[in-house]
Amino acid sequence: MCLLEPLSEATELLCGLKQLSKFFLQWYEPAPVNFNGIQAKIKCYLSEDVKLEGAKMLPYLSSCQTTFPKLALMACHYLSIPATSASSERVFSKGCPIFFSEVWFCKA
Repeated sequence: MCLLEPLSEATELLCGLKQLSKFFLQWYEPAPVNFNGIQAKIKCYLSEDVKLEGAKMLPYLSSCQTTFPKLALMACHYLSIPATSASSERVFSKGCPIFFSEVWFCKA
């Protein structure tokens, strides 16, 4: 029986779940850390000695492609984003005269 006064079926159910979780906690062991997985690759990447000043990113990422293929792919996706807003500027330059001629400069 639970130490709390059972006010409803919900409190009895909650009390039962707490007892059940205590039952399973006595056999709980944390999962072993997989050092052959992503943690090892991150540790390896962070332990590399890289000179930040004057470093060329593309040659560096090219040399890391075999060691860190997912990092190289992520950098390829990130660096392939256009750095300009030319397409939005074109839309604005085409749409601006239409908007202003019909809305702002209409004579009532």
